[in-house]
Amino acid sequence: KAEAEAEADNQRKQAEKAAAERQARMDKELEERRKRLENLDEKARKKEEELIRVAEKAKTIDFGTLGVAASSKLKKKVEKGTKDLEVADASRFDDKGEAYISDTDGGSRISWTGKAGNRLTGVKGIKRGFAAAAVLTVADDLQRIKGIGPFIEDKLNALGIYTFDQVGKMTPKLEETVNVAIEFFPGRVKRDEWAKQARNFVKNR
Repeated sequence: KAEAEAEADNQRKQAEKAAAERQARMDKELEERRKRLENLDEKARKKEEELIRVAEKAKTIDFGTLGVAASSKLKKKVEKGTKDLEVADASRFDDKGEAYISDTDGGSRISWTGKAGNRLTGVKGIKRGFAAAAVLTVADDLQRIKGIGPFIEDKLNALGIYTFDQVGKMTPKLEETVNVAIEFFPGRVKRDEWAKQARNFVKNR
């Protein structure tokens, strides 16, 4: 039991450290995104302002409990339609899966079917070029959860929630914190049983 507790404590500390690193990166990114708001048309600006507002609330989320989705910067820039890409550290990436690639101009969902060292192969979904500073984050299709649509998924991603594992670890308190952070109808996260649905997806992988 003591060993299990020590391991859980270690995992929490690692997750909190990773969350702090992500937060520092996000703070810089949000600064860039705020500067560019005036260049957007009204509809795009309204959406971006909302996502920035949500991202600022990431500090309120207990990532020690949720864990942090695996992520890595690109090793070098990638061009539109690239079929394989290299990341700085692919050690926490599975041999195949889905991810979200993002930079200060936004991002898109991609998938890969193979892995060799730090190279991901069989990549699909690179719709534009990304600089080496872009970040690749492992991401499940959260819209498979009843109650999560495209914009709500964008908001969860902005908070730092990308995977079924993370959603499945939500406690009642975290459900409420996330509900407030994404500016959703009160009690909706709990009522739609996001955590339970996510745990089922993890179990049936």
